[in-house]
Amino acid sequence: MKNPEFDVVVIGGGPAGAVAAGLLAKGGVRVALAEQKRFPRQKVCGEFMSAAARVALADMGLVSAFDSVAGPAMRRVWVCPPYSAVVEGNFCADAAGEYPRAIARDTLDDMLLTRAKQFGTAIFQPCHVVRVIGDAKQGFRIERREGIPLSSRIVVLAHGLAGRGDMADGPSDAVAHRGYLCFKAHLSPADLPDDVTAIGGMRGVYAGLIRTSEATMSYTARDGQPPRYNFACVASRSVMQAVGGPEGVLRQVKLVNTHFGRMLACSKPLSPFYATGPLTPGVRQTYRDGRFFVGNAAGEVHALVGEGMTLAMLSGRLLAQTILAHGGCSQPDEAGHAYSHLWHREFAHRYMAGNIFSRVLMNPLVSAMAAGALDAFPELMQWCMRFSGKPAA
Repeated sequence: MKNPEFDVVVIGGGPAGAVAAGLLAKGGVRVALAEQKRFPRQKVCGEFMSAAARVALADMGLVSAFDSVAGPAMRRVWVCPPYSAVVEGNFCADAAGEYPRAIARDTLDDMLLTRAKQFGTAIFQPCHVVRVIGDAKQGFRIERREGIPLSSRIVVLAHGLAGRGDMADGPSDAVAHRGYLCFKAHLSPADLPDDVTAIGGMRGVYAGLIRTSEATMSYTARDGQPPRYNFACVASRSVMQAVGGPEGVLRQVKLVNTHFGRMLACSKPLSPFYATGPLTPGVRQTYRDGRFFVGNAAGEVHALVGEGMTLAMLSGRLLAQTILAHGGCSQPDEAGHAYSHLWHREFAHRYMAGNIFSRVLMNPLVSAMAAGALDAFPELMQWCMRFSGKPAA
């Protein structure tokens, strides 16, 4: 049997892969998407989405669907150092008057992948890609466990944490021993205003709390469902081992950081702690010989700045626009060089911001000093927001 042939095969069905695949298919490109897990499913994610992501939602025709299920508008941020007072900053609306909002990750992923399919993307799910063979000149052969290989002119790697690298020799386990782990849980209730996102932590731990969407695994909220708060955390392996895993980290954050202790004093879990995974922030590669990297495969931003889903969707949109503007799939090197230039111009500084700010908040002494500076100089808070990619006054 002949291998199924496509112009593009996208590996990974998260926000970056789904947006790239959907917009390419919408533009007339023959696209296949291979995702190793069945959707909808939960993933470790802060669930915060900047208003900047709305342009990608608009291109996918999903603004109304998003607005119908997303959490309330976020107008304020509380910086909560463990040993000093809360410092409040204000988010600014974008040019259309929209503010950041939160959405459960399972809902967003399913929404985007469904729309990509509606635009004409061939979805292979579950589909475990074991190897990608080829180059920009000859095209690619995508070997998978399930069925015969796929063939394509170019490959988009949107595999995130599932498999680092270019897949030439199969998935990589290079991130298995990094120093920080991520986890999240949905909790309720929380003593947190609906329009506030709280960030803080303790030594070796960053924590974020936000009111997220009511509906999970469905696009409609259930009657009587309690308000749902997403507690996302980044912790060093040493802290995780010392306190006994995610549950121990949550207890310790509530004990050491009095602000989080107050906000979560009466909270109970609405879910288990979702799959822990390593955090490997930083910029990686964006293009190599017919392989385009997007989302976390191109670079991972620290959870602190809350830009992960936004950057994933915007980078998927940028990739689709660039490929379509450079002859579809006929000139991969030209499209790849253009995409790399635009990606670094638009996104690289946001990755730097996350790394810098996280070092501050995860050190109690430094975070207390920084909180004092933010309180004394409000314009500094606005500068930090702009540096991380958010609209600010």
